[in-house]
Amino acid sequence: MQQEVTLSKKSCSKYGVLSMIGWNVLIISLLLVTQKPLEALLTSDGLRLSGMGFLFFLWSGIWFFIGYQYRKKYLRQKENYKEEYSEEEQKDFDKAYFQYCLSKNTKAISTVLFITIPWYFIGYVQGDTMHMRDYLVMGILLLISATLYGIHKRYRNTL
Repeated sequence: MQQEVTLSKKSCSKYGVLSMIGWNVLIISLLLVTQKPLEALLTSDGLRLSGMGFLFFLWSGIWFFIGYQYRKKYLRQKENYKEEYSEEEQKDFDKAYFQYCLSKNTKAISTVLFITIPWYFIGYVQGDTMHMRDYLVMGILLLISATLYGIHKRYRNTL
């Protein structure tokens, strides 16, 4: 029992770190793609830079706990679903449950990414000037959103 709890905490911590790293990579890549926030950040005074650093670390901590709690929830639900199936059906259960959760989550992420396209246009494109970078970012968001929605459609009836 103690080994399962330790393994679960280790697994949950690993997923917490992975979600935190994923969030930080997303934020840093967004800063590198958009020139205005990066220029403002680099030319600002120390107080503004330290405030951004504090916000960055705060969001990192929040995303760590999101990943940690989500992994805990995933493991609990997996055990609850597993009890409902016979031993013969449990052979392929892990793969089917992963596909079920993947389908459920990719739909949500796809919807969020699809909604960010107009907000990117509203927030970052100023005036009548759209650069190739803006088209590229919106195209990548649309492509990722469509891919995730396709994954959702493929695995939605798995479990």
